[in-house]
Amino acid sequence: MTPSDAQKLIVACLSRGKAHEVAEALHADHGIDTFQFSHGRGAGLLRAVRARDMIEVDMLVVMVPHERADEIFAVIHELAEIDRPGGGLMLQMPAARAATLGLPLPLEQTVQEA
Repeated sequence: MTPSDAQKLIVACLSRGKAHEVAEALHADHGIDTFQFSHGRGAGLLRAVRARDMIEVDMLVVMVPHERADEIFAVIHELAEIDRPGGGLMLQMPAARAATLGLPLPLEQTVQEA
């Protein structure tokens, strides 16, 4: 396993109000403190989106060691009640594939000889 495969990123789009309670349980019961949650609005698959059609959702992003990824995924799935209608959506991926960050390399300058 390469160092880039050592971490997994779990992303969950949850019913409004679920992310905070799931994050607290991850920290208290599983020692996971590498997470971030936020709120947003979604419209689903509606053709014409109107403000009244928008639903509020929670987004939970959790970074976990590769060895614990399936365990923590299952915990989030159960706590967030993903298996019920409107329960949300989850995915996981190697963290290295989620975002590769780096500074742009300087342009090489060539000097033309006269």
